Amino acid sequence: MTVIATRENGYLLLEMNDGGNPFTAESLKFLKTWIDQAEHDMLVHSIILTSATKVFSVGGHLSQMLEGVEEGNPSKYVEEIVPLINEIILALAKSRLPVITALNGTAAGGGMSLFLIGDYRLTSTKGKLYTAFGDLALTPDSGSSILLPYRMHGVGTHELAQSTFINSEELVRRGGANEVCEPDDLLPRAKEIAKSYASLDRWAVGQSKRFANRILLERLDKYLDEEFKSIVEACRRDSFERRLREVISKLSK
Repeated sequence: MTVIATRENGYLLLEMNDGGNPFTAESLKFLKTWIDQAEHDMLVHSIILTSATKVFSVGGHLSQMLEGVEEGNPSKYVEEIVPLINEIILALAKSRLPVITALNGTAAGGGMSLFLIGDYRLTSTKGKLYTAFGDLALTPDSGSSILLPYRMHGVGTHELAQSTFINSEELVRRGGANEVCEPDDLLPRAKEIAKSYASLDRWAVGQSKRFANRILLERLDKYLDEEFKSIVEACRRDSFERRLREVISKLSK
């Protein structure tokens, strides 16, 4: 995953731009740096997070997971990546800046959390979430076990344990997204919402966000570490290697 960062019209636009946008340590550190900089830039009033490709983010990098397995350290990838994505999720939740997330394609696994952490969540008609953990015999990570039930009505064991698609219509109906747009209208609409914050008092907006996110932050602070320990344990089970190889083989055909 690579990230293009552009500051314009009082907002910071962060666009993931690498095919399926799988998580890598370098790209996540880059993303976190820009989020931190925006927090202290008084000319920035909001953040847009989206993808410049047809996929929002597939989450975990399967080939890097397999490298760890073949090195005899199957949890190597998640032990490096999950703390980094957790830092980003917490930074966006705690930021005084409103975050607008724009879902232009599929967000899978941990990629769902990058979308659901948005304070205002837009989806195109092609946007969808994919709870891919079950395919790999993994448990939810990156805050997804917290964000999915918090953002969406009626989400529970079924969606978290199985690999389930949630389309744009269902996302809006169940509260996961605030509105749906045609694909060509998605980014212009996100920019329109972002620019609306430029005329507001930055401190007052930040305080309002802090109050609105209090319960969510309590849950993230309480359960992120438990999620992390669970997925590390899951990677060390034999079923993970078997499922991982099956998924990679299926995708290569």
